[in-house]
This record gives sequence, C-alpha cells and structure tokens, in this order.
Amino acid sequence: VRSYLTEPAARVVEAVATAADGLGTSPLAVALAWVRDRTGVASTVVGARDLAQLTGVLVAEELELPAAIAAALDDVSA
Repeated sequence: VRSYLTEPAARVVEAVATAADGLGTSPLAVALAWVRDRTGVASTVVGARDLAQLTGVLVAEELELPAAIAAALDDVSA
C-alpha cells in the first residue's frame, strides 16, 4: 500500500473529501459519481461488505456532481 501513499494521491483524497463536505454527502459517493461520469467508464465495481457500505454506494447513483466540482477533481488528478 505504501507505494500508493503519494503526495498526488493525498491531494486527490483531500479534494474528494472537500467536495463531499460541500455537497453534504460522503467521499465514497463523490468518488463513485466522479468516476462513473468520466469519459470511457462503462461501469464501476464495488465490493460492499455490509448494508451500510451498500447504502453508501447506492447514494452515488443519485448524486449529480456540479460541473465545477467535476472539473476541479479532474484537474487535481491530472
């Protein structure tokens, strides 16, 4: 896991968390909605272990990210 704990990855995580706070939802929902809406992505695969995790995943289906937030997440992840 250590090889994934980089400064660029930390910036993406922070941006997702900030977006979630601003939208009043979870970082999980923001991350899934963002990935789902990216060009070339046909589906997302999740592995919920319990009902709470599944409920968190399903929230993303209803979430529409504002264009400014999606663009900010694209920029920070570039």
